[in-house]
Amino acid sequence: MLRRFSRFFPKTLMTLNDLPSGALVFIDANIFVYHFSGISAECRTLLKRVERKELRAATGAHIVLEVLHRLMTIEAISKGLITPGQPAKKLKQNPDVIKQLSDYAKCVNEIRSLDVRVYPVTTRQIRKSEGIRSSCGIMTNDSVTATMMSSYGITNVASLDSDLRRAQGIILYQPTDVP
Repeated sequence: MLRRFSRFFPKTLMTLNDLPSGALVFIDANIFVYHFSGISAECRTLLKRVERKELRAATGAHIVLEVLHRLMTIEAISKGLITPGQPAKKLKQNPDVIKQLSDYAKCVNEIRSLDVRVYPVTTRQIRKSEGIRSSCGIMTNDSVTATMMSSYGITNVASLDSDLRRAQGIILYQPTDVP
């Protein structure tokens, strides 16, 4: 049974440091979140490599929105404005708290300054992603990511999300310093 799935899961973990110079890599939301929140030195190093033009990087508009959302909740918790546990629900119930948050939004300018190309999500890609969800059993944003990567000829993805391995033609590079 395991042999049948071996094409989906490489035997060795490919780390962010394994990305060869000059490679084009799609950057997933968790890499940005771990970088901006200071959780991962490896994610910070990866984005420094992009900044120095050692790597070419792309992401999707849906990823930037996910990063904004996650960093908004992290900021609200870290400032003590809400408690952990269902942060989005707590923020929806407290619009005045949202008005006090601004640090999270600075990441969009930083992503742009890193020279990460942000691709729009098209209706065609959304439709095509349905087939990837059906065949690979991965979540919506991951299936859109896989579809976008295929559309733009990108095979490398930097992400902690091992589900992306199930999409055909994707080489996953993961941080190893994230709990």
